[in-house]
Amino acid sequence: MFDGNRVDTIIARAFADNRTDLMEHETYELLEAAGLHTSRRIAMVHHPADVTEKMVSSFPGEKIVLKVAAPLIQHKTDVGGVRIVDRQYDAVRNAVANMLATIPDRFEAWVRTHDLTLPEPYSTYSRQELLDAVARDIRGIMITDFTAADETGFGYQLLVGLRDTREFGPVITAGIGGIDTELFAASMKTGLAAVTVSVLESTPDQFIKKLASTVCYQKISGQTRNGTRVVTDETLLACFDALFALGRYLGPDGDSSYRLKECEINPFVFARKQMIPLDGLAKFEKRPAAAAVKPLHKLVHLLHPASMAVIGVSGKSMNMGRIILRNVMGQGFDSRRMYVIKPDTEEIDGIICVPSIGALPETVDLLVLAVDAAQAPGIIEEAASSGKVQTVIIIPGGLGEKSGTEAIVASMNRAISESRLRPDGGPLFVGGNCLGIISRPASYDTLFVPEQKLPKNYDKTPDPVAFLSQSGARMITVISQQTTITPLFSISTGNQMDVGISDFLAHMADHERDVRVFAVYVEGFRDLGGLKAIQAVRRITEQGRAVVFYKAGRTAAGRSATAGHTASVAGNYEVCATLMEDAGAIVCDTFTEFNELTRMALALADKDIGGMRLAAISNAGYETVGIADNIEGRWPLTMAGYTPETIRRIQSVLEETRLNTLVDVRNPMDLTPMGNDFAHDGVIRAQLDDPNVDCYLAATIPLTPAQQTLPSGIFGKEDIQHPDSYPNRLIRIFKETRKPMIVCIDSGSLYDPMVRMLENAGLIVFRCADLAVRLFAKYIHHRLV
Repeated sequence: MFDGNRVDTIIARAFADNRTDLMEHETYELLEAAGLHTSRRIAMVHHPADVTEKMVSSFPGEKIVLKVAAPLIQHKTDVGGVRIVDRQYDAVRNAVANMLATIPDRFEAWVRTHDLTLPEPYSTYSRQELLDAVARDIRGIMITDFTAADETGFGYQLLVGLRDTREFGPVITAGIGGIDTELFAASMKTGLAAVTVSVLESTPDQFIKKLASTVCYQKISGQTRNGTRVVTDETLLACFDALFALGRYLGPDGDSSYRLKECEINPFVFARKQMIPLDGLAKFEKRPAAAAVKPLHKLVHLLHPASMAVIGVSGKSMNMGRIILRNVMGQGFDSRRMYVIKPDTEEIDGIICVPSIGALPETVDLLVLAVDAAQAPGIIEEAASSGKVQTVIIIPGGLGEKSGTEAIVASMNRAISESRLRPDGGPLFVGGNCLGIISRPASYDTLFVPEQKLPKNYDKTPDPVAFLSQSGARMITVISQQTTITPLFSISTGNQMDVGISDFLAHMADHERDVRVFAVYVEGFRDLGGLKAIQAVRRITEQGRAVVFYKAGRTAAGRSATAGHTASVAGNYEVCATLMEDAGAIVCDTFTEFNELTRMALALADKDIGGMRLAAISNAGYETVGIADNIEGRWPLTMAGYTPETIRRIQSVLEETRLNTLVDVRNPMDLTPMGNDFAHDGVIRAQLDDPNVDCYLAATIPLTPAQQTLPSGIFGKEDIQHPDSYPNRLIRIFKETRKPMIVCIDSGSLYDPMVRMLENAGLIVFRCADLAVRLFAKYIHHRLV
């Protein structure tokens, strides 16, 4: 039974000792308070005289374990802080005396030979001062029973750890334990060595199901050859129940006045079907003050403004502010409710000018701040105090990224924090280093990129896509590349000084139901922003919509580049990717994946996803082999088996087109270069109509004269615009089928017109089959779960 009062008492006792961590015996006490029976018998002694014969005889077995309890000593074994002795009074007493006498010297020597830097004030001590300090630091010797595990060897030790993450709050990890935990985690495929879930967004039952994929679970549950189950799922579940309860109680919204930073048992071993901890630690802190509540309901003013002002517009040159003004007006924004804040000027480009924010004739929904970084703090203060601004886009870059801007950033953060004290919570701020926002529903574009440099298809009906990017450069790169997609919203968040990616996701999950696909590029979340993001992603995906997600800063070098680019602190990539996938996001490994899966999610948004059974067609043997070779992976597809009716229909098409002497009915189908457009049409329709087929790949090498794959006037009578050309047949089939279907045209630029024709009709076209199959599998898997 979980006992919150006892948990707080244990932590408070350590806090009173000027410690923010628990020693091993205190960690076991904490686990007991959380409701986990550790099955350990423990006695603490502070002097050899504290050891009694009665104490020693109360322990079971022939051996006893002694461990030093000292906050400063993390690696006990290296300094002689762990002993295994016979369960005899003299042996235990002598071992305690020897440990207390020798550990300070051994610790000092270990620090010196390993060239370690100790925390203050220990790093400034002389040798004798350090010896004396270590002796004082020793709180005693823990005496506990020696546990002989039922099974030993690889996989029979379990690591279980809780830790608080800045972005996602408490997470729990379990997997292969012991001294080589990190080695196995680094060398095994994802999900084999260890698994992680959010304590706040998952359950113990879900966690144990996820743990079942690991090597460790397969060992301890007896699934290996001649293996023996050493623990029941019920016992594991009881452990996880206690740790989940502990994580929630000491989590961001818990009832305790303390916040858990880490609690790790490494390892648990298994004896008599019980989980026995062999080592443990716990760290904590005082619960920080709650952050000010942001008036996020004002995001509607940002995404759908009826009035707007721009500050920083030049009347003489085409500066950043002037480009923004022209882009906004070019979208058709209401000029009667558009203002330029510029003293001593009547109008610019037909837009009325006012001398200051306070002089605005109305409260504007959006203020675009396009000035130098040094001017930003004062304008933010004015915007916050004026009561005339609902939301602000802060364009200036270099804030927090360039050395020397720290004072400017601090001043801006202070102004934003003070604005939260206003009755209405003050304005919302997006940026700095925000490249801008495009809202097609609100007819505005605040990007400071000229239309000539970045055509934005103002004349095209927007697609139900929202692109949310912390990097403005990444956003405009994708817009430039993805010419067949015109997003409903394109949002650059920059440094996330106030409003972040997670705030937009949460708002749009509930209020922007026309968006079917969210393409999200993130370098780092604000505190607990990751938790908010996965909650929003889960709501979005449960509504049948898609989130395509890319997280930058996954390596040490990447994290360094991220911090230098948008002043974000990148969190642990593996945790982020895992939790996003659990929430339903399609997590991308590369920029190419991000681009292609965004296109796929849009093209297939209305298709029915029924399973992973693939049918495919090509006119080249190498391509059919390549398709089949790539169905096995992290998200495996299977090649569908045909019904007798499908085989009959395909055979009929082959006979009618005289291909029956060349090819057999297979999956993938190889029609050879002799297969014409009629043959492809007939076989594709037969395959798609088969109830055993869930998804489809239509591929062709378009160089064959048997197909119409070129524009008119290049070769003979070929004309891709002909109603019965190969692309027009594919377009009709795609529009008629309810099954997900993709296309592969593996060829050179000569066939780009056909590719554009297919893509403009809504199909997704790949230029190589192996990538097509892998990404198709990934997309379908995430739509199914």
